[in-house]
Amino acid sequence: MSLAGDVNGDGYGDVVMGAPLSNFTESNGTVRSQSGAAVVYQGGQNTSNVPTGYSGTGQVNGQYMYYNVTKGWLGFSVAGVGDMNKDGFADVLIGMPQDAASSNPGGAFLVYGKANNTTGSLAEYQKDIVALGATPAALSITSTFDTAGFSVSSAGDVNGDGWSDMIISAHFQVVSGLAGNTGKTYVVYGSAALSALQSISLGSVGGSVPGFVISGWQAGEESGTSVSSAGDFNGDGKADMLVSAYFNDTAGTNAGMTYVVLGKNGNVAVDLEDIKNNIGGFAIRGENASDFSGVSVSSGGDINGDGLGDIIIGAIIGGSANANPYSGKTYVVFGRSTANATIDLGQVAAGVGGFAIVSSADDEQSGHSVSSAGDINGDGLADIILGAPFKAEGGGANTGYSFVVYGKSSTTQVNLTDIGNNIGGFAIIGQGAQDLSGYSVGAAGDLNGDGLADLIVGSHGYDAAHSGVQTGRSYIIFGSKNGAFAAGSAVDNTGTSANDTLTSTGSQTLAGGSFSAGTGNDTFVASGADVLLGGMGKDIFTVNSSMITALQNNYGAGGNTTQLAKIDGGGGIDTLRMGGTGGLGLDFSLIGNASVGNIEGASRINSIERIDLRTDTAANQITLRVADVLDMAGSNWANLSTLNTLGAGGWQNVSTGTLFSASGVNYHQVAIDGTSNDRVNTSGWTLQSGKVRDANSIVYDVYLATSNAPAMMLVQENIVRFSVP
Repeated sequence: MSLAGDVNGDGYGDVVMGAPLSNFTESNGTVRSQSGAAVVYQGGQNTSNVPTGYSGTGQVNGQYMYYNVTKGWLGFSVAGVGDMNKDGFADVLIGMPQDAASSNPGGAFLVYGKANNTTGSLAEYQKDIVALGATPAALSITSTFDTAGFSVSSAGDVNGDGWSDMIISAHFQVVSGLAGNTGKTYVVYGSAALSALQSISLGSVGGSVPGFVISGWQAGEESGTSVSSAGDFNGDGKADMLVSAYFNDTAGTNAGMTYVVLGKNGNVAVDLEDIKNNIGGFAIRGENASDFSGVSVSSGGDINGDGLGDIIIGAIIGGSANANPYSGKTYVVFGRSTANATIDLGQVAAGVGGFAIVSSADDEQSGHSVSSAGDINGDGLADIILGAPFKAEGGGANTGYSFVVYGKSSTTQVNLTDIGNNIGGFAIIGQGAQDLSGYSVGAAGDLNGDGLADLIVGSHGYDAAHSGVQTGRSYIIFGSKNGAFAAGSAVDNTGTSANDTLTSTGSQTLAGGSFSAGTGNDTFVASGADVLLGGMGKDIFTVNSSMITALQNNYGAGGNTTQLAKIDGGGGIDTLRMGGTGGLGLDFSLIGNASVGNIEGASRINSIERIDLRTDTAANQITLRVADVLDMAGSNWANLSTLNTLGAGGWQNVSTGTLFSASGVNYHQVAIDGTSNDRVNTSGWTLQSGKVRDANSIVYDVYLATSNAPAMMLVQENIVRFSVP
């Protein structure tokens, strides 16, 4: 399962789930055994039409996708990959590894998001059945390699061109000159050219298909067992990647190795032996033989608040070196801007450069699945979710648990017994014996639009009819400040379905929106190192000088003493407003961006489309880089009248009066409103000919990225411009 982003453009987050052993019956009655399927569940406020037991096509709010092949195992891996084609809708990547008995050697499908076809109430979600490979709505990614698509992930923006990239592994692929399943991983660059294609071959990656190949170096290590973005692990502005090889023997038989491959330009292949030798990345070595470290890896967001992307590595922990065999262990490795060097998970467990999350229960395999959870408790730090699917509960074998561990800056070890007692997090207990709850876990974004982060937990052993057949079940857990969430929640106040004004008294967490009846257009007023979490609606975030200082500093500085200042606009077209009386300056280049194109919302400012400088007569000043617009604003929102909420007429070209467009190319867009007293730094931007107006008749100049990255800055025509690199 995976966070998908907003696939249908309604402002609510969505999730994607795989059902790889699903059968499909053709119209002529032919049954395609284990063809597999994937389901996109669309978030929203009305959940009354969600079935209690999912049992077939078309029963969920969203899309049911299949491919007409026997033993395809479509949906064995799934990932949200952001807006790959910049059309304003999030896209999903679905792996189809297929087993050795299949005539098809594996691959994946990139499925583009699209608006709902139905109209009316929130209960009228589309229920599309999509035949992949038979529609231009999907990019078919083919391969001649067994298990290509075993693990798939967003890569973020690896090469820094402003387009999201993706990762597809083939962990059984043989590398020339090496025996056994060495494994390869393929990084495919996103681009306008890629978006125009209907199929690509992984064999062409690094050649006619822009991207590069990452090859394993040790026979049988199965590199690519788990792949993920790492966020910006080393702070160079490019997204980095994780490739695990849990059979690697460098630190002992099957100790496992995880490789951090640093973001780069160009198509030159990467040899993981170079990464092992600290060339182009970091090697992360397992503690002991039979640890199988890297069974699951994930980006973690900024867990300790230092502005760098952190990573999560799960290990099964078998063998005699462990007092509690197969209890499992999870490692949180903090990002680092130092020179590349081998990272020893034994040192991390000792509190050097991260911390370990340990279990003392035999055979529960904690860390079998790991993921960022988003900011569950609202303190501005990213949190963690990990699964222990074989944990027993009340005599029920393999019931399974999932554990939410709150982000922290310290490196002290975390014990899952404490988490189970609501100290530093909380536990999610499976429903019954053999459910294997926690076999897959993840962040869900904000599915119900209340501003609070939600979770997904998979129980692939669930038996709906108690017949001995594992049908599987997925659970969506809405974020809250009550119940199990209460002990660690930093949320001070939440809004209602009305248009609320939420005013901080200093270093508070405020969340807008309501799950009860609807959402409002809320106004947040900051007063210090605040965490402001917008829900669904056109929200306004008013910042003062102390909030700006907090945003421009890491945890422990600038007022960020008990939490880390953050603004997340949520759904809708949201505005950041200056609230000073003597003029304010906001330099976005000083605000941390740990995600670099990923969709988990790890950056300090997310989902902001407008900046308002008109609140006083003094001079406010903005420095907004191309990278900042790419990071915090959605794609194409000002171009499409059906998506923007400024008015039915949408944005228009001033000279022609026609709907505003940009030569058919879609851009991340931020609009800046201001007076002749205000100033905007246009370094890195190129002024275009012509002007545009919005539905309120405000006229803007149009700037595009000088680098040709897909970013657009719309500046109200009377604002003063200056240029300082």
